[in-house]
Amino acid sequence: MITVISGMARSGTSLTMQMLNAAGFPIYWDREPNYGPANPKGYFEVIGRDWREHADVEGLLCKMEDKAVKVFPRNWDYFTDNHRYQFIYLDRDPVNIRDSQRRMLDLEQRVNEKGNPEEHLRGIIAYRRRSLRILQDYRHVIVPYEGLYTGTTQWAIADFLELTVAQRNVMWGCVDHELHHFK
Repeated sequence: MITVISGMARSGTSLTMQMLNAAGFPIYWDREPNYGPANPKGYFEVIGRDWREHADVEGLLCKMEDKAVKVFPRNWDYFTDNHRYQFIYLDRDPVNIRDSQRRMLDLEQRVNEKGNPEEHLRGIIAYRRRSLRILQDYRHVIVPYEGLYTGTTQWAIADFLELTVAQRNVMWGCVDHELHHFK
């Protein structure tokens, strides 16, 4: 079983990977360096945001077996039937995602990479709709981004993965309220 941590960019997927790692849940990532100006505590991503860059996707999926891995929805199309998947989907208001992504691009000096703000927002909404439709075919839990900062998301994830209260508390301890991205 591959546990897919997903959501739109800037929805708390990196924090969720950090929390699961701290709680002792096995995770897979290979991006180096793991951190940057927008995520000083780590991205925990697979190299190549677009899996078309991978020559051996099946080999990559085998490395993810029995682990949690951060996979953006655009790469779900590369999943094969050789594996089972369950999803933890972090959901955040699309306007907040757009605004946070644009601030991140400014911080990383990648100005105007997303183009027109309204077109950018329409793209986020369309991807979110598609993602929520696809999730219906899998075991999944949809958790709110804001719940990361109240503890409710940690409870939902712990319940979904059958983690202990101690593991849930460790996950809550990972939250750095100073890094609450662009409230």
